[in-house]
Amino acid sequence: MRAALARHDALRTWVAQWGLTDESPLPNVPRRCVASLSTHDTPTFTAWWTGPTVPVAVRATLGTPDVAQALRALAEALGATDAEIVLLALDDLWGETAAQNVPGTGPETPNWRRRHARSLTDLEHSTDLAPLEHLARARVRASGR
Repeated sequence: MRAALARHDALRTWVAQWGLTDESPLPNVPRRCVASLSTHDTPTFTAWWTGPTVPVAVRATLGTPDVAQALRALAEALGATDAEIVLLALDDLWGETAAQNVPGTGPETPNWRRRHARSLTDLEHSTDLAPLEHLARARVRASGR
């Protein structure tokens, strides 16, 4: 698969929920990747971070059980990687716990119907965007600009 992606100049994906492990507790993202904390098919960052599947070394390395601090720290760490693109979902920024999509479900789960908890106007005056600032500063530092 990776060879086919390279032939077509397509970027790979790197998702924190799979990429952070006890052996690699900080993002180690290759250059030709789109890196993110979550995807539409995974739990939100808050749901993942407060759940039982976060590797012990990841929690120890970040040194905090606080979701907002962990989000800022990981946004900054992702910004310092070689990832071509880094994505942070709005749901992750404001601490949403309910996923937009639950793969493998049908009519019993109303996927893609939940409204966002905040409007764009609300976000303009919110501290929820702080992880984006951490990400941006890390990207600038990493690029040497």
